[in-house]
Amino acid sequence: MAPTAPKKRPSIRSKTASKPRSGSGLISRPEPKEPTTSSSFPSTKKDKRLIKSSTFLNRISKSSTKKPLKRRRPSKKLVTTLESLGDALPDLVESSKKGDAELGKVAMKSLTSGKGSMKRRGKVEKVERERFGRNLATFMREQDGVSKAVTGEGGGVERFRALREWIGKTMEKEGAFGGKE
Repeated sequence: MAPTAPKKRPSIRSKTASKPRSGSGLISRPEPKEPTTSSSFPSTKKDKRLIKSSTFLNRISKSSTKKPLKRRRPSKKLVTTLESLGDALPDLVESSKKGDAELGKVAMKSLTSGKGSMKRRGKVEKVERERFGRNLATFMREQDGVSKAVTGEGGGVERFRALREWIGKTMEKEGAFGGKE
């Protein structure tokens, strides 16, 4: 017998296409539906990509313009005119002229845990250290005359009394407890 020319082997795709479909357990992909538009527009891959991207961009731009800005408290609008800011300045000047006794008063605020709590805590501790230094300096100035005059065992009692008075002056008191002293 004479030799024959080699044949090209059929691909797997052509093999599966030629076989009849049976319940072999494989899930077949549904046939893609052709678009129902009756235009003469050629639907190439590039055109489909362009249409998808333009509809996506339109959807994004429309959604951002539709939604109005939500404000947490719309009744409290922020006033940012220079006059309103200038009105706040004299109050700051007057409060700074009141003296060290007002500077020593502390409004205690609790620190919440969360993002940045360590940084806030550091800031609060720094402010407290500065305030403590100022208070200690003024306390020592006031006590210089008392400590020179009083010596011995009675001096310790006098110092604690002076310390209690100093704490009473600098501590912020609730209005309900003001009349008890």
